[in-house]
Amino acid sequence: MHFKVIVTLLLFTIHAAIEARFRLFRSKAFSVAIKGKLTCPHHRKGFALVMISFNKKPEVDKHPVAKHYAKFDLSFYLSKMFEYRRGYPREYNLKN
Repeated sequence: MHFKVIVTLLLFTIHAAIEARFRLFRSKAFSVAIKGKLTCPHHRKGFALVMISFNKKPEVDKHPVAKHYAKFDLSFYLSKMFEYRRGYPREYNLKN
């Protein structure tokens, strides 16, 4: 019982630390690629494979820094992750 609690807290702490690193200490070298379609293209929310890599363009990397499935509001997520990037390509369509 105690072992499961300790492991759960440890995993939660590691996950929170990784997320805080990308949220607080952003670098222009990082890019975010979203692979796959959303579960429902008519709504903003859905599941997609999110990959954070060292690419300067938002494209899929073979060896991303972080790769996880996330449920998010698409417009909010992109506005937060790309707010430091200017010249974001308009022709990049995430639903294709």
